[in-house]
Amino acid sequence: ATGQAVSGNSTLNYDVQTPVQVTVTGQVLHNGSAQICQSGYAGYEAGTISFDSKTSSNFSSSFTIYCQSDGTATFTGTAYTDTFDVSISGSGGYGNLPYYTVDVTQRLAIP
Repeated sequence: ATGQAVSGNSTLNYDVQTPVQVTVTGQVLHNGSAQICQSGYAGYEAGTISFDSKTSSNFSSSFTIYCQSDGTATFTGTAYTDTFDVSISGSGGYGNLPYYTVDVTQRLAIP
């Protein structure tokens, strides 16, 4: 609160507002193929997907991309409703995603 003054005993109440959070989930493809991971690596890390907020870095999120038993790679997590630039980078050595950051979507709106 701007310009607020307190003299003596006071009770101050504030309502902190944040955007709603929603669950985001998806599958990652590489060059059009759903086969990202080597067999036998279910549950291992294939990379990271990052949701970088266009409004505030406080609303940005990153989720681990996990290998599934069928060789696919999926992610799930909770993100604020906002607009994001989305990027993916491989890691862990269990999938064939590149080890550098790839921008996959710009200005993705999560309502």
